[in-house]
Amino acid sequence: DDQIRSIVDQETFLPVEYTQKLREGRHVRDDKIIFDHVEHKAYWSAALTNDTKTIDIEPDTRDVLTLTYYMRPQGAEIGDKKEFQVIVDDKMYKLDLSVLGKEIQKVADFGKVKCLKVEPQATFGGIFVRKGKVLAWFSDDKHRICTRMEGKVPVANVKAILSRVEGWTNRVWGGSAP
Repeated sequence: DDQIRSIVDQETFLPVEYTQKLREGRHVRDDKIIFDHVEHKAYWSAALTNDTKTIDIEPDTRDVLTLTYYMRPQGAEIGDKKEFQVIVDDKMYKLDLSVLGKEIQKVADFGKVKCLKVEPQATFGGIFVRKGKVLAWFSDDKHRICTRMEGKVPVANVKAILSRVEGWTNRVWGGSAP
């Protein structure tokens, strides 16, 4: 029963506030990050432990949720590699996104959808640390909707597949659906 919310500035699309309430068995978090892009600071707090931390940030630092939506209109091509600064929990990371290729993914409501295959990789302290692998597929159209995500980590494999799309009255996915 997870809840994740990010509030963004409409002009800059930079995050203003990020909250996550995670309830995954014994793993429970109730965190908040307040971003101050003028002062280049983020203020993290954990409601369950009363811990707080001030984090120095770069001018374009984002949380992972805001980054996902920020990337949608940016466009990408095979071989592209983009670097971002993101805050996860109470730490700042460099996140590289590499576009590995194009693949067709089956989406229940639309059939076959052309997608870009993307691999995010995090770097910690300048040394590459690989504790798992995550891949994501985004529609290769103006909507850039995530159609699939797969993750392999030491304790589990996770797979999320888009099963339904709502909101378009004409039921056409950017003109690319059959």
